[in-house]
Amino acid sequence: MNDNKLRQLKKSMGQEGQAMVEFTLFIPIIIMLIFSITFYSRLLITQQQLIIAARMGTDLIRHVNLNENEVKSEIKKYFEENSGIDVSKLEIKVCIKGATPPPDFNPPASYVEVGYKFNIPEMFGGKEIMVSGRSEVLNDTGSLLKENHS
Repeated sequence: MNDNKLRQLKKSMGQEGQAMVEFTLFIPIIIMLIFSITFYSRLLITQQQLIIAARMGTDLIRHVNLNENEVKSEIKKYFEENSGIDVSKLEIKVCIKGATPPPDFNPPASYVEVGYKFNIPEMFGGKEIMVSGRSEVLNDTGSLLKENHS
């Protein structure tokens, strides 16, 4: 009887040891997975903020008639006031095209592109990537003709 209990005790101790080894091997994988999901979520949220800022810039071009430098400064001011993004890592491109006469069926579009340099953590390579958002205005931007908003 005593011999039987001793065998069961040895068997259960071996299983506990195996479970502990499996757990210690599994923990780093779980930590990397959680870290990856968090980092990727930050990238997506940043990209959405950049797209919103680019759309704000095209709205400024279309409805307020600002020039390229004024649009850039408004976008920088937006990020300084409303987000935790480092403004020094922003790259803002603004291109305002004038309206073309009616025979041109595919006129060049005015656009705003806002990019942000993101540093990838060392455990994933430590490189720098650019996340960007772009918005275009497709109808007669910069036109001297006034539209009828009635």
